[in-house]
Parts: sequence; C-alpha cells; structure tokens
Amino acid sequence: SARLRQPYAHPHNMAAPTLRRRTREWLPHGGVWACALWLALVVGLGSGSLCKNARTIRVGTVQSLSGEPFNTWHLTRAYTFWAEHTNQHGGITVNGTCYRVALQVRDDGNNITRRRFLLRELAEQGAHVLFGGHTSGVDELASVAAAYRLAAL
Repeated sequence: SARLRQPYAHPHNMAAPTLRRRTREWLPHGGVWACALWLALVVGLGSGSLCKNARTIRVGTVQSLSGEPFNTWHLTRAYTFWAEHTNQHGGITVNGTCYRVALQVRDDGNNITRRRFLLRELAEQGAHVLFGGHTSGVDELASVAAAYRLAAL
C-alpha cells in the first residue's frame, strides 16, 4: 500500500536550528522588551494593580487563520488570552513604568508573501514587538524585526 509522505518527517522541528540562530540575532534588537515579554508570557508578570498613566506597548502577530494546510488559531487565542489577562492584572512593569498590551492580529491566509507584507505593515504602523507563529514564518519574522529594529518572539 502506498503511504502519503509529508515533506518533513516532523514539521514542527523543521526550523529549530534557524530559530536558535535567529533568537541570538533578535536580542540586540530590543532585548529588554523581549525578556520582559517572555517573562510575562511564561509566568504572567503584572503589577497586580491598576496603573495610572499607563503607556501602551503594541504587539503585532501574523497568523494563518484561514487557508490550507495549516491553521494557527490556537496561537491567536493564546496571545489574546495573554494580552487580556496581562491588562486585567495591571499590565507589564518595566523599570517602574507600567505598560498595557495592545495586540494586533493579522491573517495571512497561509500565504508566505502576504505574511511578509503584513509583518512589514505592522512594523510601519508602530508595533513595538512582533510575535511569531510556527516554524514556517521564522525567517520572515526575523528579517522584518531586524529591518525595523524590533523585538520578536
């Protein structure tokens, strides 16, 4: 019997070396933001109280919400939950300054060319940080983050 073969034995691992290399490149481009956001994502750091005169940090992400063969709606739900939870618990405090999260989500329709365009659009519209999806868009995320000197996770 003929078996259908996937182009990659483990699609979720296909860009692991690229991700490690790109992570080293991202940190100089907003390492403080990257570290603060990573901690906030992992352990939910917030000030615990409402901040007066809170600033806004704009976080942009491009996900594949439509199109085939993959769909990353679960990441969008996780990012949305994180942003709402963080804001409800006082935002992110960095060096004594409180920040609220404004999440902007774009759908690339599973089109890599459209993803690149939308990442650039988010950067030009004032995003401070770009959140990635799965492995297929790592190179685009890294190149846009480097070109606009943004932190990327």
